[in-house]
Amino acid sequence: MIQLSIIPIENGPLKIKNLSNENLKNILFYDYLPITLKTSTFICRCGKSKNQPFCDGTHLKDNFNSEKKIKEEIIQVYNSKDVTVTFNRSICAGSAQCVKEFPTIYSSESSQDWINLDKETTQEIIKSIESCPSSALSYSIDDKQIMQDYEKENINILKNGPISVVGAVDLKIEHWSSFANKTKFTLCRCGVSENKPFCDYSHASLKDDSYTF
Repeated sequence: MIQLSIIPIENGPLKIKNLSNENLKNILFYDYLPITLKTSTFICRCGKSKNQPFCDGTHLKDNFNSEKKIKEEIIQVYNSKDVTVTFNRSICAGSAQCVKEFPTIYSSESSQDWINLDKETTQEIIKSIESCPSSALSYSIDDKQIMQDYEKENINILKNGPISVVGAVDLKIEHWSSFANKTKFTLCRCGVSENKPFCDYSHASLKDDSYTF
């Protein structure tokens, strides 16, 4: 089977390739609604296309720069008796799913010491990490990183948010972010992430209500 792939084009859109394979139907969505496409398509990542979520060439007029700007990722490590949790803030898409579903572990009141591993079981901590849509949260046991493997492909383009990717999708990049799960990640679609091609929640800084992508 030909593997579904995503190719970040330099200073341009994301090319999603091999969509026509019979085994890969109904896996591409725009805000949870299925999109029917041909072999490949181009998804806007400058945030300015008038034909969202597709590229319309606006990145050329806007001089979009796809370069990764951060020199060092922001990594936070939290230890408990049985498990070590690592948070890569530089690939967090800001879904707040962890805070909403696991409030005894995660708090929105602090940006530094916002994870408390003492109030829940190891099983619940692991469950919360596996529910993270961007894999910004990861964990290790006895110094061995545990990474869940997702096989079933799903690409959901979130309105006013990133592209959420799950499954055996080949992201064509040379360097991955630290502790990232290669079968579950989120990609920037607003054009302002400092850690392209990954989403780093920079879209939250776009306060103009008239600006949608």
